[in-house]
Order: sequence, then structure tokens, then C-alpha cells
Amino acid sequence: MPKKALGTPDLRKKAFKQFCDWVSKGNSPYTWVFVHPTAKISGFRMNSYMKEFPEDMPPVDYEIAQAKSLHYWEGIGKELLNGVGPRKGNPAIYQMFMRNKFGWDKADNKKDKDDQLKTELVKFFNYYNIKDEDEDAKGA
Repeated sequence: MPKKALGTPDLRKKAFKQFCDWVSKGNSPYTWVFVHPTAKISGFRMNSYMKEFPEDMPPVDYEIAQAKSLHYWEGIGKELLNGVGPRKGNPAIYQMFMRNKFGWDKADNKKDKDDQLKTELVKFFNYYNIKDEDEDAKGA
């Protein structure tokens, strides 16, 4: 069997911490790289390491990083929808980005995710008292 790039627990823990820090800032796990004098890997290989070495790479730490990433992007969405700060953009483009970034369109759970997304969007729009322009036009 070939030698693993991350051959020691200390090296795996160091790489995993950097990986989680990267993801928690809203970045894609696939754009992360780890370059060390004894090892080089990319985010594309990290999943296999996480499955093989959960004692060095606790799944809960990655889940927390993913939650922080989602929180980061939700903050941008709130700024966009409220026209706050320097971020002004198109909510449809933001929605498309979020659907792609967080896998909301994956076939294996598309219906559940779509239902969840619809529920969350309705809550979001209700909370911020945002009305659908099409609905306003129908009422006029």
C-alpha cells in the first residue's frame, strides 16, 4: 500500500485544522490546499482522510466549519436583501450561488432540500417583511 501524504496523526490534525479554518470563512473545501515539507494535498482528497481517520479529524469539527460558512453567506444575503452596506446585488444570483455552494440541488435529497429551502425563504422574507413584487402586482 502506498504511503499516505498525511502519514502522522499530528500532520493530519494540523491539515484538518487549516482545512476547517478555510471552510469556516465561507470558502469552498475544494479550493483549499495544504503544502508542508513532507506532504501536499488538496481539498479534493480531504474527504477520504476524514473518513479514514475520524479520530484525528472529528466530523463535528467539519460540521461546525460548514455551519460557520453558511452563516457567513447568510450574512451576505441579508445585506443584499436589505440593501445594507456595500453589497448590492441580485437576489436571484445569490440564491443560485447558495443552491450550488451548499448542494441544495443534489438529486439524492433535492425534494427535501427544496422543501426546506422554501420554508427557510418564507421565514426569511416574512421576518424582514419582504413582499413578492409579483404578488403586489396581482393585488393592484
